[in-house]
Amino acid sequence: MNIKSLLKDLHQLMQQACHFRDNTMTKNDPYEVYAELVKQSNELMDSMDIGPLELAASYMTHAMRIYRTVLPEEDYHKMMTSIYESRHKIGPIERPVLH
Repeated sequence: MNIKSLLKDLHQLMQQACHFRDNTMTKNDPYEVYAELVKQSNELMDSMDIGPLELAASYMTHAMRIYRTVLPEEDYHKMMTSIYESRHKIGPIERPVLH
């Protein structure tokens, strides 16, 4: 499964299973948000001189805090379970080959 497909699956899960406090969701394409996050991540690692593991840990912590803040308890656990069960669908970042 590619990243676009996984993002779409997680986005649909939020729409179907999760009831936000204000009952609204963004209409943005999840891949566009992801692409922007990748761009900002690279800029942040360069400007702050931090490694990818440090950045990833920060993003994971922040993402979980966002889910914990906006989701009811049951939906938070559904989201965490879905993320855990999707772990084998995630591949490593493929770096471009320079010739």
